[in-house]
Amino acid sequence: MENKTLIAMKYAIHIENLLSELDAEGMGLHEKVTFLKSILDKNTKKNIRFIASIRNQVMHENFIMNQKTLDEFETKSKEVIEILNSKLNKESVSQSKITEDEIIEEVEETCGFVAVPSKLDTVKDVAMGIGKVAFVTGSFLILNEF
Repeated sequence: MENKTLIAMKYAIHIENLLSELDAEGMGLHEKVTFLKSILDKNTKKNIRFIASIRNQVMHENFIMNQKTLDEFETKSKEVIEILNSKLNKESVSQSKITEDEIIEEVEETCGFVAVPSKLDTVKDVAMGIGKVAFVTGSFLILNEF
């Protein structure tokens, strides 16, 4: 099973990219939803804000989603992606195609941390040895910025 943090990041980045394609301005999902408030229905805005809040809790507060919250997050994310794709006249995409590099970039920009794949044992050992580890997820080692 894919790491819950990674799932949250993939969906949030995908939705933020779609909002940007709709010419939304602002930093993050909340600001982009506010910018596009006139073209999004109430339920879609509510769902995006829910997604943004969970994503922020996962990234900034080390929130661990339980299965019920994860299921709700994924359902709402898929609904939002479907709606945004229809506004962009795109085919439905059920799986987010976000790359590892995009996730690393998002973590670094929004959190001020450096993210490296945790499978790089050398980096992990060095970082842990000098006390620079912020937290470790299943797929990524998140480091305080050097």
